[in-house]
Amino acid sequence: MSMIHGMICLDGRPTDSASLRPMLDAGQAACPDGAQAWLGNSAALGLGLLRTLPQVRTAPGPVRDPHSGLVIVADVRIDNRPELWGKLGLRTGASLSDAELILQAYLKWGEGCVEHLIGDFAFAIWDEVQRKLFCARDIFGINPFYYVSLPGSFIFSSNLTALLALEEIPRELDENSIADLLAGLSHGADVILYRGILALPPAHCLTVGKKGISLRKYWSPPTHNVIRFARDEDYVQAYRQLLDEAVACRLETDGPVSGMLSGGLDSGAIAVIAAKMLAAQGRNYTSYSFVLQAGHKTHERDERELIELVHAIQGIQGHFITTQDFPGRAADLYRDAGEYAYLGSSAHLAALFAQLHNANARVLLDGYGGDQCATIGTDIPLQEFLDGFHVMQLAEYVAASARFHGQPRLRRLLGMLRQHFRKTGVLDADELVLERSVLSPPFQQRIGIRERARKSERLQPIKGRCLRDIMIDRLHQVAGQHAQALFSGNQVERRYPFLDQRLVEFSLGVPARQHNHDMNRRLVRRAMAGAMPDQIRLRHDKGVTNTPGALSFLNENRDFYLQAIDAVRANDDSAVFIDIPKLHKRFAQALPQALTGVGTGDFMPGPTLRAFNMLLFLQGRRAHPPN
Repeated sequence: MSMIHGMICLDGRPTDSASLRPMLDAGQAACPDGAQAWLGNSAALGLGLLRTLPQVRTAPGPVRDPHSGLVIVADVRIDNRPELWGKLGLRTGASLSDAELILQAYLKWGEGCVEHLIGDFAFAIWDEVQRKLFCARDIFGINPFYYVSLPGSFIFSSNLTALLALEEIPRELDENSIADLLAGLSHGADVILYRGILALPPAHCLTVGKKGISLRKYWSPPTHNVIRFARDEDYVQAYRQLLDEAVACRLETDGPVSGMLSGGLDSGAIAVIAAKMLAAQGRNYTSYSFVLQAGHKTHERDERELIELVHAIQGIQGHFITTQDFPGRAADLYRDAGEYAYLGSSAHLAALFAQLHNANARVLLDGYGGDQCATIGTDIPLQEFLDGFHVMQLAEYVAASARFHGQPRLRRLLGMLRQHFRKTGVLDADELVLERSVLSPPFQQRIGIRERARKSERLQPIKGRCLRDIMIDRLHQVAGQHAQALFSGNQVERRYPFLDQRLVEFSLGVPARQHNHDMNRRLVRRAMAGAMPDQIRLRHDKGVTNTPGALSFLNENRDFYLQAIDAVRANDDSAVFIDIPKLHKRFAQALPQALTGVGTGDFMPGPTLRAFNMLLFLQGRRAHPPN
């Protein structure tokens, strides 16, 4: 993933060639294929290049249209290029880079161009004549875009560390963001801990001009599109065609293609489809899986046996990553975290990055988004049957679902009733704030975290009167949570076939029974029939939820974590925000117990590691205070 940067002097001051240099320099390690800048009268745009697309599709720097004078800088992968060529009437569209294609779309449709684009992108177009900047971000926010509005200037970058390399960028902490992150009310690279620095929301575009800054949402999950076919098989065929296309678009690269592989349905489906397509080109698909080391003695589990079934498929070169591949010391994980330290790192990702680097692989496919969006696995809401008094259909659904899960019908019906009357989407607010999180009690009270939790989108009552409502709620939760911050810093671009806009919109439009009737996740299970092992395709258990070996690595490095916690002083920011005794107890007592299977839930890896990562981030600020 490349990095884009820009500085616009709204007060007419001229820019100079040195204005972008700190941002370009900050991204140099992550962008090894060069950096270029464009300098206008009062604007400067820059691009640090990580080449992940074929050369013909890659613009090495900002691109200027000689006729209009428009200049674009973009980190982009457009997935509907042939469609755009036709709409734009371009006979030579194949020779245009993706950035140039966006520029042509802007020349035709203006700010409406973004509604014609499908893919992952963050871009900015500068109109020197109109003195107007237009920026946009893809619908799920896969590609990051941060910005700051200062008196007389507007500055943006797709990388937070690069943006903060400029002295004029404010560094005052935002306590509300810190509280939300520690409490689990928000997560992902769109969480920014500094006042005044904003993330362009997913599916939004932004215009900066003489009238100020305007923000517009250009896409929302469709709520009224209805897709109807005569036969069940037609839905399956249409879904499989869209899934194939989603995978094919994300195989576009001159280098090796790799992917994450668990024993689950989503990553397995992607691996099978990708391997077949690459084999036709004489290429292999390389998969990476986290499993336990042979002879592992704790209660942790892995999915090695299921993964090996996929490895046996022609064209797949499978690699296992175990604790033997992890870095020797936990301290090494945090050495170069920079401004993203609060997002943390992990031993398994460090091991993955090392293997990808050795293989010269820059593209990594990921199955995320399947269960969340395109192949939702939740039960059909009871209300969907009650609204039309469809008692017979309800009985039929409960019976079919019970057969698939091997459960009594009454148990399946009780599950639907619990979901129907459940007050919150995930967890009770008090449980989330008081039990799981590691916020200090004084900070909890001062920030009003209980009230913030009760108002959080994550804890709102399930609004779904129908399955589509639940799917749309989940789409909103997905957006912005998987920006590429940690991966792009390691010269890796992660791509998500199940977050393809066309696939998601199709999934929203089909009848609920296509998603869940005789089995949950019905569309993708049927679409992959005969293409992948049934032990995986028809699997209905949740599987392994934690990375195999991760707890063991944490325990082996427990001294590092405890020493860092013990080094916190009473007046440090860390102690202001974090319950230090509670965090110490998690590592000193709950972690060893988790490895024996006694009190496993007490360690709570998610909130505990969020608190520790925040501690290191705050300690880093104390050691190197901002100017």
